[in-house]
Amino acid sequence: SKKINYLDSAKRKELVKKLAPGSPGKENSALDSPWRELAACLMATLEVEGHSKKADEFAGKLLKGLRPDGIWISTADTGWCILALSRYFKQKGNSGGQGKSVNLTINPGEKDQVKLNLKEASQTLEIDPSTLLKSGKIILKADSNQFVNYSLSFRYPDHSSDEGTKASGLTLSKKISNLNGNKDIRIGDIVRISLEIAFQDRSNKPASSKLEFLALEDFTPAGLVPINSELKTEGMDGEAPINNDEDRAMAAGFYPSYLEIRDDGVRVFKNQIYQGVYRFSYLARAVTAGNFWMRGSRISAMYDPSIETSIPGERIRILGPSQ
Repeated sequence: SKKINYLDSAKRKELVKKLAPGSPGKENSALDSPWRELAACLMATLEVEGHSKKADEFAGKLLKGLRPDGIWISTADTGWCILALSRYFKQKGNSGGQGKSVNLTINPGEKDQVKLNLKEASQTLEIDPSTLLKSGKIILKADSNQFVNYSLSFRYPDHSSDEGTKASGLTLSKKISNLNGNKDIRIGDIVRISLEIAFQDRSNKPASSKLEFLALEDFTPAGLVPINSELKTEGMDGEAPINNDEDRAMAAGFYPSYLEIRDDGVRVFKNQIYQGVYRFSYLARAVTAGNFWMRGSRISAMYDPSIETSIPGERIRILGPSQ
């Protein structure tokens, strides 16, 4: 964009006329990909002409190249395309669509067509999950060449309140506490993440008074990184990070038969437990400031899908040093 700004108006327009990237095809590979060229042409057109038919054409080609898995060919291609399209939509705003209505036909299944009329306000349509799962796709058709922005959101069932989950007698809860005693979490702080597992046999059968081969999955938000005490560079006491709660008398330690510590959380595997309350805890370090989404935790019997419970996710805020 800096080089383009050095040119006078006539040369800028002449440059845009020469922009003619090839039409990308499905046969392209990451080593010989035209998506970056197309993205660069779109940004150049926006710099010179703003929104024009050529810009719309380039943006349309980029959008058509988006694959079902949410990427183009490679990470580099995806970065260039997202950058170009973000500039395109930022400049476009709502211009060109104000005062005009669009008739939409939405087909989430074979026979369930829904017709909507959009003007300036947005509308929400609830789709039957079984219909969507059966068809596996949503088809949108419009009677206009205007851009229509849409989003698809999912609402997952709350397994912790499900009657089948309650009947298993397995419950799970989670607590995060800052080791320095402060309520707020800041970059550099170390927090203890504690998971409490309770198992109560409700069938009164001796054979069901224990659970075997449990998998506990706990996920940390992007701003927290679990501390692996096996790494000497962490400088932590080897006994401190895992299962070191002050109130051990209230719960037995959920000592793992096998443990995986990853960047996004921990996976704990336990061969068997009996009725009672257990606690597993570990340390994590705050490394990035911001608002993050923490996925819900889950514990289940690996060989019995009916025995499992989970807790919903939540938002975590990590403050910077000066906040």
